[in-house]
Amino acid sequence: MQPVPLYPLVAVYTVGVLSDWFGIPPVALSYIVCDLIAVQFTFLAVSFIKKHRTVASLSNSLAFPKHSDIVILVALVLGVVLGDSYVLSMRLSREDQWKLVNELVPHYVDGFRSLPNFEIFPKTSQMNYSLYILLAFAISVLTPMIFVVLDTFRKLHQLKQKIAKVNYQRHAEGVICLIVQVGTAGLSIAPIIRLGISIIFDHPDAQKVSEFCLAWFSTHSSFNMIALLMFFPPYKMFIKKHTKG
Repeated sequence: MQPVPLYPLVAVYTVGVLSDWFGIPPVALSYIVCDLIAVQFTFLAVSFIKKHRTVASLSNSLAFPKHSDIVILVALVLGVVLGDSYVLSMRLSREDQWKLVNELVPHYVDGFRSLPNFEIFPKTSQMNYSLYILLAFAISVLTPMIFVVLDTFRKLHQLKQKIAKVNYQRHAEGVICLIVQVGTAGLSIAPIIRLGISIIFDHPDAQKVSEFCLAWFSTHSSFNMIALLMFFPPYKMFIKKHTKG
């Protein structure tokens, strides 16, 4: 997905197999990307809760009930459906999109005509409110997850002298792997948040910001591998084992 000038327009055009071969419109691809990001973070959160529950059961302390996993997954489905429906309600017709281009950026008309596809969303107070709500929701979800991680480490420390060293190492490595995944996922989502901030505050260099954010987002896989090599010994051993041959 490639951005076109975000100020004073909020617009994207898409490239790739889904767009070129199957003709899937940019708005649908935008939904797919955002929904997959939501799924990724939700499953990471569920994995953390499961690990916290396992460690808590070993230490005979309070833990999340098992039905909390189902509640989170149901919330994910509802959030995806309601979020996509809400964004779809802000979509303009093709005629209104061309009218917006001619009114706000007439010098970009030829550029838009050369694009294989594009989608424009109006910069309205409704969009700003949506971004504010999304940011507040992200903070409200991230904060308790930080406490879950800290509490998991606290319980692990208490178990260090009560369980076998091999079992302790296995649980500790599982927690570290999850933290690495959350950290790299968080770094990859940061440019999207930065884009949202530039849209809210009408950043004059939004186009440059969007290009930088795309480059940043594309480093996720490489950064994830480097982080696993640095902080997750089993992954390092796996790489060594398969590169020696």
